Amino acid sequence: MARFTTVSVARSDGRSEYLHNGSLVPNEPPRKDETPGPDGSIDFYLKLQENDPTTLDWKRKLGGMLMKDIGGSEHAGTNFILAELPKDYVLWQHRRVKAKNGKANPDTARQDTYLYGHPNGKGRFRSAQEFYPHLLWLACDQENNCFLNCSCKYCYPDRKVGTEAVKPEQSEIVSKPSEGRAEPPRAASATPLAKEAAIKARPRTPQIVNSKTAEQQLDSNPANDFIYRQGEIVWFSKRTSAWGLAVVLKRNMQNNERQYLLQPLSHPLNYPAAVVRDRDSIRPWLAWSVPHPTIAQLRELTFDQVPWDRVVNGEFGKGDAEVDGSILAAKSINESYSLFDRVDLPTAPTDVHYKGMFLGGEKIWVGEPVRLMGRTKDEIVILVVNQMIERVIDETSAVTIVGDIYKFIEMPMPAEYEDRQNWPVNEDLPVRVNADLNFRNQVSADAGGNTWCEWRLLEPMARKGLNDIKGRWYETKLLLPTLRGQAIFDQDVQAGTVSDASLFMNSRGEVLGSRPGVRKKNRLATLGGAVPSDTKISRGLDGPPEDNIIPAQAQ
Repeated sequence: MARFTTVSVARSDGRSEYLHNGSLVPNEPPRKDETPGPDGSIDFYLKLQENDPTTLDWKRKLGGMLMKDIGGSEHAGTNFILAELPKDYVLWQHRRVKAKNGKANPDTARQDTYLYGHPNGKGRFRSAQEFYPHLLWLACDQENNCFLNCSCKYCYPDRKVGTEAVKPEQSEIVSKPSEGRAEPPRAASATPLAKEAAIKARPRTPQIVNSKTAEQQLDSNPANDFIYRQGEIVWFSKRTSAWGLAVVLKRNMQNNERQYLLQPLSHPLNYPAAVVRDRDSIRPWLAWSVPHPTIAQLRELTFDQVPWDRVVNGEFGKGDAEVDGSILAAKSINESYSLFDRVDLPTAPTDVHYKGMFLGGEKIWVGEPVRLMGRTKDEIVILVVNQMIERVIDETSAVTIVGDIYKFIEMPMPAEYEDRQNWPVNEDLPVRVNADLNFRNQVSADAGGNTWCEWRLLEPMARKGLNDIKGRWYETKLLLPTLRGQAIFDQDVQAGTVSDASLFMNSRGEVLGSRPGVRKKNRLATLGGAVPSDTKISRGLDGPPEDNIIPAQAQ
């Protein structure tokens, strides 16, 4: 029998009731009647007790995560369990059994557990991992303002839309663990022992930005059809048969066309002039595979290891030094990352939250999906980024991406969806993802097809490392006309067989076998000697308007 130390969080913002249309209603699930339905199916919610095995499992996970973050090194190796869930937070188990021949079919039985009690009344936590950011806020935040300082999916300002919140009462924020022994599932609570220790939460002074930045809002808007983002690496047409590699400096509308100012990558002895290209003359960084350098002796060297003066003088043999500079620079960039727009939240002292990051050649934001490594090459899996957390210990950086994992599913269209007014909208998905999903289902329905597409939740609040991420997620309607050609795309639309854009993209780990792992101070430090030293990357709507103007002399 494992020994556990109990830990308590004294404060709670839980509510057994919440305001709805001006009236107080119970903060609990709607169906609690176990009586089978007319067809024999079973569908109800069961309130779980403190000694239920599922409740104990939640408390063990929450206690362990909390003390790992705020307990300090002196508690390393100790098993912790939450003494009790915060007041008015209650676990309910949704039990469903479909009917077959008028009776409940046990082969279809399903049980899902949810934690109710959030003061907005609309949010229910689907796992201990999903609730943990809110528990951490309860244990740490001195300001007691969840709608500014909590990073959970229901409080985080970027997702706060029209909630009727009841302000929690002020109370002391102290967490007191006491050693005990975790009993088997029948036990009601851990058994306290004589020794007790007090661990005070370490408050942080939050400096919260209450909403997405203007540039972040633009990139999350499905009406925005700027595919490429400032600071990203892209392929561009040299207006010959060749394509080169460049970094996006600016993007803007010119003559009713979306234009990009690009700085070609090169070696540090010669920099080509910046060029302007439209969308049709650009491809995403991961759309194509990177070739080996034209000079064989450079293949085992990094960009910074190459004596470029000797290469230019021909000492390493024949080849194209400019092309090789861009290839090696792109490989180095692909192995690097940097974070930006820091957000101070109550969290562990070693953890820092950010709104966005450059991961390899791409720019990603909190609140948007990224392509995730699947079990097979053709499995389409995304992670909707809820948090980007960097933990620095002994000058070593480790980044964790937290979010919900979804798998793309194609299946026969349910009968009730033949009426398009019945098509569901998953409000947990970003609007760009829902817009793309709606487009694909419309294409199928318009062509008389019977295929229904949806994103099915696999794991809420999963924690992934950078090597688990393939790259940015792109809308089918936005990218496939560029990758496959407008004519082929139009044919697919007419046939109702539009493919997923991710099937035509590489993953970050496929770029000459590289994986991101080198932390850089910022994007310019990542680009290094591959661009001129006075290079400036526009911050778009987050920077001065004049920085977005594309010079007329650029070709």
